[in-house]
Amino acid sequence: MPCKDITEIIKLRLDESGRITNYSLAKITCGGSVGQEDLLISLVKGMRIVDFAKLSPKEFVAGHAPDDGLSSFLYFKHFKALSSAIGALIGDIAASAGEPTAIESITYDGRELELSAVLKSTLDVNNIRSCGCG
Repeated sequence: MPCKDITEIIKLRLDESGRITNYSLAKITCGGSVGQEDLLISLVKGMRIVDFAKLSPKEFVAGHAPDDGLSSFLYFKHFKALSSAIGALIGDIAASAGEPTAIESITYDGRELELSAVLKSTLDVNNIRSCGCG
């Protein structure tokens, strides 16, 4: 059953001025990446989270995703994961246990802040295949 679980974990790193320095998105059960673990990093690195929070997913995906179904889906999935993590961090969405986005931890090492959050899909997932790793 674990690999049929599509719960994911996002780790988001920000510099002192609230700019994205890195992120990763992976399945929580096996650690497998969702597409590429940092698929959008070249597009979002250096972006302030307050600016990212204003972006529309449709505009972002349309402006950047390759024009095929799977790539567009993965871009949208990564965008939504980043949006959820940022929304939780800045208080735009509830992020406690039991919510679709639940903050696991927030750490600060004197240079960067790292947020770790669990993401549970609210979509009908009956037709999503597991990765087969389990």
